[in-house]
Amino acid sequence: NGITAVGLLPTDVAVQPANEDVLVINSGEDSFSRVVVGTFQERARFNTGVNPQQIMVTTRFNCMGCTLAYQAFVPNGFSNQVTLYESDSALPQGFNSNGIDGKIWQTIPGFLNPTQGIWDGSTFGFWVANNTGNSADQYQMTNFNLGPLPGFQGPPPFRTFSLVSSLNLPASLGSPTDISIPPLNNRGVAYVSTTSGNVAVFSTAQSILLGTVQTAATDLYTSLDQ
Repeated sequence: NGITAVGLLPTDVAVQPANEDVLVINSGEDSFSRVVVGTFQERARFNTGVNPQQIMVTTRFNCMGCTLAYQAFVPNGFSNQVTLYESDSALPQGFNSNGIDGKIWQTIPGFLNPTQGIWDGSTFGFWVANNTGNSADQYQMTNFNLGPLPGFQGPPPFRTFSLVSSLNLPASLGSPTDISIPPLNNRGVAYVSTTSGNVAVFSTAQSILLGTVQTAATDLYTSLDQ
């Protein structure tokens, strides 16, 4: 009938870039739903932090030695965290610790009312705006381990995300509300919308403010947002 039942108060939607799944934020119950595009049925539901704002979803990491999964990041405004989800994977049993529906790997702390952001296809990471702070932060997956094969010893699987860059707004521009970058960050710039009604333009290589553009926008969009 064209209607898919998900959780309470769905407020944000993202389509996985390969059109595998639709991920839906359920802000009324602090969760998100994974909906399969082919059947339009809810496949699984996962808890987030408090007050999820948005969901950012990546392509599958199909490189040699990679996870063969896609990831999703959920900024949780009231709990000052970002939830990391990783999908099911085509890796052999033993290397694949995500299960058939994927799983929540961790919550990444250290934010100040994170609201909106964008995943970065060039760095295995994401950017997010701290709405009660003065910065938009870049996090990258700086280390990971797939785990040992069955019957062998070795370190357990893990994913490590680290803060690698911060774009700091001057007080005159207020607080950041959203951040966006061109596809694959191929221009070396980031655009940060602010509570002052300006968009700040930053060099991502040097983390310096290049200039501002007057606008009424609070949300930004590039082709990587969805």
